[in-house]
Amino acid sequence: MIENFQMEEPLFLGQVHECQQFTLTIKGTEFKGVFKDDEINWYHPQPTIENDHRVAIEFEVYSLLKQ
Repeated sequence: MIENFQMEEPLFLGQVHECQQFTLTIKGTEFKGVFKDDEINWYHPQPTIENDHRVAIEFEVYSLLKQ
């Protein structure tokens, strides 16, 4: 489902609000988000895929970030 996944430089590095940025591609569309406190927050645009697929995407992103 995810064609390309890349971890970006963390936001607010070394500060209390530090969070990990990531970029991924699904069907040629690029999506960006941040991961903090075991929660994924999407930038605009957000994946507008059926809820079942979005859960699968977020699970895959979560797994990739935890490696």
